[in-house]
Amino acid sequence: MLYAFRFCRRRQDAIGTLALGGAVCGAAVLCLLLSVDYGFWGVLLPLFAELADCLSCKALPDGAAPRLGFALGLAVVALRLGGVQIYSLLAVPLLFAYRGERGKHNLGRFFYWFYPLHLLAIGLVSMVL
Repeated sequence: MLYAFRFCRRRQDAIGTLALGGAVCGAAVLCLLLSVDYGFWGVLLPLFAELADCLSCKALPDGAAPRLGFALGLAVVALRLGGVQIYSLLAVPLLFAYRGERGKHNLGRFFYWFYPLHLLAIGLVSMVL
């Protein structure tokens, strides 16, 4: 979706618009056929950040527009899907706390391993239960 959107912005003609329309339609069909997590709205989520970045106004601080767009996208996903997705909105304050700088501690390796290991732990617990 992002590639098609960026292609459309570069072209600014009918071919670019057709490419974006084709990508949107293709993504919608693939989401239905493949049962993608979060569905079509989940696929559009990064596009919210990109759109907000393109439409950003000068009143916003640097980097705030994509975060605002992503927060709006999270709200759309949470409202559209309901259930536990509403808790994704708890990430919004963390999005705005980020200032574009590395933290004091290098936690890259920790998170590299944490994500698959916590999914493994959840899977094992669900198998036991």
